Amino acid sequence: MVDPNSPMETQVQHWFYQTDFWNNNKEKIEFFPQFELGKYLRQLDHRYNHPAYKVDFLLIYSGENGEQHKIIIEYDGFYEHFKNIDMVNELNYWRYYSDEDIYREKVLESYGYRFLRINRFNVGKVPIQTLDRRLAKLVKLRKDNHEMVNNIHETIEGLTNGEMKECPKCKEIKKLDDFKDSSLISGIGRICKSCKGTKNHKKNTKNATSKSATESVVCPKCKTKGCKKIIIKPYMSTKGNSNDNPFSSGSTGCSGNCGGCCGCHG
Repeated sequence: MVDPNSPMETQVQHWFYQTDFWNNNKEKIEFFPQFELGKYLRQLDHRYNHPAYKVDFLLIYSGENGEQHKIIIEYDGFYEHFKNIDMVNELNYWRYYSDEDIYREKVLESYGYRFLRINRFNVGKVPIQTLDRRLAKLVKLRKDNHEMVNNIHETIEGLTNGEMKECPKCKEIKKLDDFKDSSLISGIGRICKSCKGTKNHKKNTKNATSKSATESVVCPKCKTKGCKKIIIKPYMSTKGNSNDNPFSSGSTGCSGNCGGCCGCHG
């Protein structure tokens, strides 16, 4: 039961029961008004030596894989929870919470609880939608952070047991399968397949360019393009153009620059 001396707690409870978060997840949610969290924590942890805190609302949401999201929802009265009230506004209110509120929040957060604080500055023009959006964000944030931490742990474990390694070229950590190379004695290369693929692509492009250059040359002996006996060697013409045809323009014989078509010279 909500505190009868706090009209805003009744209002917050009314807002909560109209959110999509509640209506779409009723079977996954436990919702406790005026929960004596301090007493509960003292039963779990004999070292708990803080006040017997009571929270406005305790929400427990059971997500995927049985993971629990423990959220404390509180409405903060302006005069009860803020200091230097003449300086407080919607842009800086979070800086002026009382020292007792900050300490209380840090203590309860250390036990895995997160706070959703509502006050006159952040309630929003449509309180139900604002509360619904903030609840969904809290649950999603916890899920994303959990997945990120799991990925980090998996990467560290993979590097430790040799199932993963870093490619010195792209600097990415990948699974060992990405380094397999049957042409090597060890079967495992230093560079990942993706980077090797880029290297081989450049090499093939270079070979294709050389081949196309050969195929464009007409042999003066057999009058055939791409004669298999032509060996193109780099040379410099009198005009300084290294891409000139090695055969003299309009001549029927070799100019001597073809590089050795069988039978045309030397």
